[in-house]
Amino acid sequence: MTATDTGGSDKGLGLSMLFGALAVLGAIAAAGAGFAATASLRGGLDLPEATTHAMEVNAAVGFGLAMAFGVMAVVAVQWYDA
Repeated sequence: MTATDTGGSDKGLGLSMLFGALAVLGAIAAAGAGFAATASLRGGLDLPEATTHAMEVNAAVGFGLAMAFGVMAVVAVQWYDA
């Protein structure tokens, strides 16, 4: 690197790691809530119907967050790599 060159930003790596970690947390939330809802629906776990419905909604929200943060991680790498 010469005196006139500027180094690349590590912000893309940092943001992609942050969004990647948030995507993993969203996936864990989706898996946990989905597992509990499925166990309740199949009779392995005795939960009220409203709780089962809430778990299904939580699993869907967790999946949506995992997908959104995954996309943002890819965008952060591409944005700062250019």
